[in-house]
Amino acid sequence: MLIVSQDREVIVNLDSVESISTEDLTIKAFIAADCASYYELGTYASEEKAKYEMQCLWSSYANGQRVFLMSKN
Repeated sequence: MLIVSQDREVIVNLDSVESISTEDLTIKAFIAADCASYYELGTYASEEKAKYEMQCLWSSYANGQRVFLMSKN
C-alpha cells in the first residue's frame, strides 16, 4: 500500500515502514531500515482527528486498498 502525505509531497510505501504512530497531533511513519528516520504524514487539529485518520488508514489497509491519501484536516 502507498500512503500519500497530507501535503501531497511524500509517498511512502508501507512495505518500507517499521511503524506508524500518532504523536500529539502528528502522524509519523518510521522507516524500517532506521527507526530514527521518519516521514511526517500529516498534522491534525486535534488528537481525536489524528486517531480517526489512523483508524481510516488501517481500515483501508485491511480492505486491500492500494493507495491511501491522508486527509487535509
